[in-house]
Amino acid sequence: MMRMSGVIQISRPSNQKLDLTLTDLDVYMDKLHLFGDLAIHEVLAPKAELDVHLELNRFHLEDLKSINFFIPVDPSKILEEYNPQGNFELLQAEMQVPLDALEDGDKFTKQSVIQAHLVGNKVSVSAAGRIYPFDHMDSHVIWREGNLNHHLDLDMGGGRIEHSGDLRFLENNPDPVLNTTTQVTQLEFNQLGIPEVSQWANGLVTGSFELRGPATLEGLTLQASLSGDELLLTPADLQIPVGRWQANAEMKNRKLHNTLKATAFGGEVLYEGDLTFPAKENESMILDSTVSVNRVDVVRLPIPKSAGIDKGVLTGKLKAKGPVNNPDKLKYQTSLVADNVLIKIQALDNMLLPVSRLDADATMNGRNIKSKIKAAVLNGELTQNGKIILPKPDSKKSVTRLDSDFKFNKLDLSQVKWPPEWGLVKTVLSGNMKARGPVEIDRIRLNGTLQGEKMVLSLNKHNFSIQDAVFRVNSRPPKFPVSIGFKLTKVNAKGYPFKRITGEVTLPKNRIVLSQSAFVPRNGTMGIKGVYNTAKDKYDFSFGGKGLSIEDYEKKHLKGIVKFTGNLKGHVPKKGPATRGMNGDLKLLVTEGSLKELGAVKAILTILNPTALQKLSDKGLLFDRMGGTFEIKKRRRAHSADGTGRPVPEGVPGRHRRSQYGEVRHERQGPADGGSGQSLTGGAPSGSVRGGKQNRRRAGGNLLQAGRPLQRPPRGHGGRQVDSRQAQAHLRSAGGPSHRWRIHREIKKPPVGEARFFPTPPKRSDGLDHEFAVQLLFDELFDVLEGAGHR
Repeated sequence: MMRMSGVIQISRPSNQKLDLTLTDLDVYMDKLHLFGDLAIHEVLAPKAELDVHLELNRFHLEDLKSINFFIPVDPSKILEEYNPQGNFELLQAEMQVPLDALEDGDKFTKQSVIQAHLVGNKVSVSAAGRIYPFDHMDSHVIWREGNLNHHLDLDMGGGRIEHSGDLRFLENNPDPVLNTTTQVTQLEFNQLGIPEVSQWANGLVTGSFELRGPATLEGLTLQASLSGDELLLTPADLQIPVGRWQANAEMKNRKLHNTLKATAFGGEVLYEGDLTFPAKENESMILDSTVSVNRVDVVRLPIPKSAGIDKGVLTGKLKAKGPVNNPDKLKYQTSLVADNVLIKIQALDNMLLPVSRLDADATMNGRNIKSKIKAAVLNGELTQNGKIILPKPDSKKSVTRLDSDFKFNKLDLSQVKWPPEWGLVKTVLSGNMKARGPVEIDRIRLNGTLQGEKMVLSLNKHNFSIQDAVFRVNSRPPKFPVSIGFKLTKVNAKGYPFKRITGEVTLPKNRIVLSQSAFVPRNGTMGIKGVYNTAKDKYDFSFGGKGLSIEDYEKKHLKGIVKFTGNLKGHVPKKGPATRGMNGDLKLLVTEGSLKELGAVKAILTILNPTALQKLSDKGLLFDRMGGTFEIKKRRRAHSADGTGRPVPEGVPGRHRRSQYGEVRHERQGPADGGSGQSLTGGAPSGSVRGGKQNRRRAGGNLLQAGRPLQRPPRGHGGRQVDSRQAQAHLRSAGGPSHRWRIHREIKKPPVGEARFFPTPPKRSDGLDHEFAVQLLFDELFDVLEGAGHR
């Protein structure tokens, strides 16, 4: 419902003219209250013209649809896409238009003259998916026959925008011609409305934009200059602080040239480039740009923490050229220099790797990257030269491929702290390595040689030193897995010297295979080969040695030449010692040997035969041959000595009283076996082998050992299957008789020094109890062997 009041005046300036004037106009329409003046000049003439002066106070833009009787369109429809909200304080409008143009849109646009002044507070409009709030708005608009002259002042959050210019619409040309200037002063950056920076957090900007020419990429020119301080960028949940910055842009003939200079990341960043817009819709934008960084802090760069960069200063350039929407044709070129870099390698217990200087040059053409890197690291030099082929983005089977050469020159590995389980203390590494194929451990081809000098290892608190170590790496998957051949010279392992150690390790899937190994000490040689299954924690190794001198490893107690073979099988238990899942055997033979220290035997022999002791002290207890088998078994089950399965009581005649520790079986040999006939404990020389039977009958009865009687054991072992070690020894004293001893030592509880031996009756008739002395002597021998194995 509309209510209108006013004063109507009719005047006739001439016979052909009639003017109608409405003054003190007061119009009430729904929510609007308008007042002003309205005049129609030359009412009766064909060129009758409407002249309106209106003023509107305190209204919403949506209320303007009520006044569409003045113009051929609804004013609110013009601004509908911007969704204006807020309170407008004042609208002053003046319009001169021919009466016949009110119902013709084209005539209205070309012939009308409109002036408007709009004032609003707390107003907002929407554009490009964002809402722009204004604290205050003051706009002046003049529309005159297809030319829009405008001036706009906006206050936004303490900043200010001043916009002025012309917008001209030409006949037969749908594109308007722009001539505008925009000034911004201390404006929040994210209020500029640039879609690419819609997530930028804050920062003040000051500058200007100038647009000239037709509103097309071919004809439009742009001049822009912006600057600001303390800008905080927040793309992709990152926070990038920028200090002082200056940006300039110029656009002409579809090419946008822009520069940016900023203090960021603790250094300086400079960007300069061109972006050429396509002339056709099916073409892509062409990028040609360069980013330069000068002494920026690498830690402040938006690099994932998983990269492990803890320190560094970076200087360099990155150039990009090519179509923006076609990565395969986009080319990159970079040249970087990094100083004082510290890299944290998470896969190696966060080991810190210092790099004093790194020079890198790379070019990327599509998915192909050619790179050349030179790094001063660990007091040496590391170089890389080659290329990387990135996977196809639309292929799940495509993988990154590598074709590079690496060279290492005098890298001092003691400059870093390696994981303790590696045991690496120091070495100087040199060599070269070629890598070809997919970047996967079971598919890449490796070929090269690494050499370590003055290597020191510390494993389980034991030190190892190696003068020179050479490793040859080779792999040709899938037929040939990775193999590592090694040669170590002048090795000192826990005080034991080796001239060299050689071998080869291959790494098929879920296995580690050791073959062709040789350990060469001062005397003799040793070797080991076998397989370790990493998936099942199972192993199977065999080993052997010959021509070894015991004195190279145990100078204090033993002397002799050693030959041995053996094997170990089993698995690594999840809990407990590794020996719990182990079984195997060791066959040992010692020839031309002697026991150099008698230990507990010395006191016994002093009582039994001081003369023989003097000879033993000078030359030791000599033996021609000592050997046997040491067995390790995972299972144990006990049988009685007579095979019945029942326990055997102690002291029963004809039965062997078994001990939890073991037994010694002794067979004496006479001079025919090389003995001189002199007893260890004195007495008459023994007879021949044939006399042994008679002597055994004469001996009979029980033996005394440590004050306790021992029964004669049966001939067999009794079928008992236990964790055991067996040994045989052919002993003779210095100038005395020879004796052959067979020792079977059972170990249920393996601590060193707890085992005892129970010998059979003597094969001599002198009535002297020297078996106890020999038993203790063998205790000493086994303790020596166990002690050497525990070291």
